[in-house]
Amino acid sequence: MNLAKRLEIIEGDKKVISIAGGGGKTTTMKRLARELAEEGRKVLVTTTTAMMMPEEGDYDFFLIEEEIREDHSILKNSAESGKITVLIGSMVRIDKVKGVEMSFIDKMKDMNIFDHILVETDGARRKPIKAPREDEPLNPYTTDLVIGVVGLDSLGKKIEEENVHRVEIFKKILGIQDEKFIDEEIVAKLVLHPQGLFKNASGKEKVLILNKADDLILRERGERIRNILQKKNAPIKDILVMSLIGE
Repeated sequence: MNLAKRLEIIEGDKKVISIAGGGGKTTTMKRLARELAEEGRKVLVTTTTAMMMPEEGDYDFFLIEEEIREDHSILKNSAESGKITVLIGSMVRIDKVKGVEMSFIDKMKDMNIFDHILVETDGARRKPIKAPREDEPLNPYTTDLVIGVVGLDSLGKKIEEENVHRVEIFKKILGIQDEKFIDEEIVAKLVLHPQGLFKNASGKEKVLILNKADDLILRERGERIRNILQKKNAPIKDILVMSLIGE
């Protein structure tokens, strides 16, 4: 599957795409950037929070906000010379970077340098599922499409910090008091809840990726989640049950 085509990210349609959730955000961003670049698009990859340091083979240019704030010609040169530009706010440590302000991304869209801007807008500490804290996700105002990601490998796991990022918020917004295990209904509730996966996405186009459908059982469980959401008329343009790495 070509993910960019499935999401209808067409040439000339200069979108800001915000990616939130857990269980495959970074993989989603890398895959989209690669597919769009292969079609000759100029792609900016960034974050409004923090993310792991991209690998060198995943980009053509790596820029720090301070370097280009007063001289936008560097950004223009990167877009003209390469296909994928990574822009960060600062280095946190050798393997982690801090993001840029949401308003700066809005400015980037107005400058019309890149064909597409991909933004990671929250963190999950490598957990397959999460709930957003009060200030998350940090979706730029100019966001056109929000992609919410959930790892299907969360199904059947106990609702505790080991498996769920921000587990206390997760339990609070979903009304979970007793010890429970994550099932299809709980995932659907997280997707639909106004303080859940698509928080701060009102009025934006939405796509759900149920990632890590790595075997027949997980794929069937993902399809159950899709059916639940469709029966509830979830305001989501598309629901993909897939394995981002395997297909």
